[in-house]
Amino acid sequence: MKPSLGNSVPVPFDREGPYNINESWRRILEGEKRKRLTDNRPIYLDCQATTPVDPRVLEEMTPTFTEAFGNAASKHHRYGWEASKLVETARARIAGLIGCSSKEILFTSGATESNNLALKGSAERLRDKGNHLISVATEHKAILDPLAHLAKMGFEVTLLPVSSEGLIDLGDLESAIRPS
Repeated sequence: MKPSLGNSVPVPFDREGPYNINESWRRILEGEKRKRLTDNRPIYLDCQATTPVDPRVLEEMTPTFTEAFGNAASKHHRYGWEASKLVETARARIAGLIGCSSKEILFTSGATESNNLALKGSAERLRDKGNHLISVATEHKAILDPLAHLAKMGFEVTLLPVSSEGLIDLGDLESAIRPS
């Protein structure tokens, strides 16, 4: 039997494969005893790229792979209509969970597209308040590329260096901040 966190996701420690570091931190933060890593399995640290699917998500998504598999953007046939209904239902459920309008929920193809949309959209919308953007030199390419694009569009971008521990110097940050 897998150890569990009450109503949370089961912790995948007893299956073969890499440890999921997000679950490890969840266990620690929720006060459970930390399981010792006594074997030679790797610790998986790239959960932003991919991570084990929560069984509840898999159960919810399975019908979309086997029954309602149409393209939600195809509005000219039954399969598209059914898929579109599922997307709109998901949008409404997410909006209800986080307390916003379903019109405020936007689905993207992944993190890179989301980062592009958030950075470029926010920068353009707030340009009248200032055009200076601050990030860190160790930022992911999915952030650095949109920042480079914004620099070409006239934004000033400051990339702060980080220490060998990955920390920024607060003096560097203070110096980089400009009045708006």
